[in-house]
Amino acid sequence: MKGWRRVLYHCQIDMETRLPAVVTVSSLQDSLERLDEIAGLFRDQGLLVLKGHKFTPVEQLTIVAHLGDIFNWNICTDAVSTEPSEETAEAFLFYAGHSDNPDRSVASADEYALGWHIEQVFYINSVLAGTWNMVHFDAPPKAGRTYFADSTEVYELLSERDKVFLSKVVVEWDKPIGPKTGFGPFYTRAVASHPISGRPTLRLETDGGCIITPNLYKFDGEDPTDKQLAKYKRLYDWLRFELVENEGLRYVQDWSEGDMVLVDLFRMYHAVTDGFTHNQRIIRGAFLRTKEYNSDLYTSMDLL
Repeated sequence: MKGWRRVLYHCQIDMETRLPAVVTVSSLQDSLERLDEIAGLFRDQGLLVLKGHKFTPVEQLTIVAHLGDIFNWNICTDAVSTEPSEETAEAFLFYAGHSDNPDRSVASADEYALGWHIEQVFYINSVLAGTWNMVHFDAPPKAGRTYFADSTEVYELLSERDKVFLSKVVVEWDKPIGPKTGFGPFYTRAVASHPISGRPTLRLETDGGCIITPNLYKFDGEDPTDKQLAKYKRLYDWLRFELVENEGLRYVQDWSEGDMVLVDLFRMYHAVTDGFTHNQRIIRGAFLRTKEYNSDLYTSMDLL
């Protein structure tokens, strides 16, 4: 099995449609005093960026911990304690940004460095949120952007008949996770209820997050017919088209150093544009799941 494919679609980035909500803060204390505002924006919009203060690792975890008390999440770990400290920050925050490979092939800023995907659908204990702090950024203008699209909004574009159809779909797909955890296949539902709002949410992984495209495996618990297979393919192709071409769905995060994004990863598809070189874009982040941590994967239909 081959490794990751680098999937690039042409993307038009001259017509910014929507920007994440911005909360300008002066300090950690200022952020905590405005926690209700921050939590409300996260609950309603699923995406916001804190600007104006460069959060330290411990401060970043402190915000996460306070919001976790509201939304019942924690850092993705089975550690006994995840109280914010220098030790937990070093252990559980990751550094990424898709620019760590000095030999990476750089495309233009109107192509994707990382294609559209939704985060870690294969975990039974799904990722609920992410905190991404851009600790270093010196890429050219319009390079290294992050695009977001709300899957609950995409779902609402469907006809009622198509919503009912997808509610009965289970897909089979695969991706590499790492040398210790191996591969799938994974079996996941096309639609799930959002854990906070309860709204139906599309949960179909797309090209940027898989090496084997999700295929219709079961329909209403039965093997699919040829007609159902054809309809599923049409809807899956439609989803990929909407993510790439429908700029009206798109939130655009134009990064500045120090920006800290809080994103609902259960519902937000996302992608990263190219145009940056080695180490021009470094994020310090964490994934957040419910406090009842479970690292099991959807490797069997029996787990659904």
